[in-house]
Amino acid sequence: MKDFAVAGDYLDTVNFFWPSVLPGEISPPLQELYSLAIAFENNRKHIQCSCVTEKTAKWQIRLASAIVGGEEALKKRPIFSTINCPIAPLTFEEGACEAMVTLAKAGIPTAPMTMVLATTTAPATLAGTLVMGNAEELASLVIVECANPGAPMIYTSEAAPANMRTGEINYNAPQYLVISAAGAQMARFYKIPSLAADVFLGEAPSDILSFERNVLLASLTIKNQLTQ
Repeated sequence: MKDFAVAGDYLDTVNFFWPSVLPGEISPPLQELYSLAIAFENNRKHIQCSCVTEKTAKWQIRLASAIVGGEEALKKRPIFSTINCPIAPLTFEEGACEAMVTLAKAGIPTAPMTMVLATTTAPATLAGTLVMGNAEELASLVIVECANPGAPMIYTSEAAPANMRTGEINYNAPQYLVISAAGAQMARFYKIPSLAADVFLGEAPSDILSFERNVLLASLTIKNQLTQ
């Protein structure tokens, strides 16, 4: 993970760093905190990490506050944001909700990532999938704004079709890009920043295919953040 953080810090095309792994040698309750600490130590850009409990949220806030000079300074310049995933369809874990409330009160941007799958946890139609994903995003927005009116939130979607043979997420389906683009349009309608996570599953690693896929997604969606 340290190597990923250093590479992300070096590359000019990377504007923020999203830890792609968790330190497996660390006890699970501490992995998200250690992940953020490793990122801070090796990357000077904005960090976006996961957070699924209130206790972790408090320690992540304390860690970032120590770096910028206090909680008030952190509110003015949040140096990290968090991914908080609802459980499709339209379910929220207690710990994740408490974490979102804690982070919102501290002024930390939260990115609730809807991951509804068409035909499994969402209707088979594109419109039905968008409605289900949008409901999860709006429910997250209600949680954040009730905790701290005006708190920042990022409309985040990884909604996709399911593989009808396996039930797994089908990242290579053409509908994936369409759903992502539609999610960006919904975010612009609500005047909320948006994020898309793109994955390309090829039979062999290919920088060219990954680049072309992301360029296409970026041009279609015009999202504020794009991860791969």
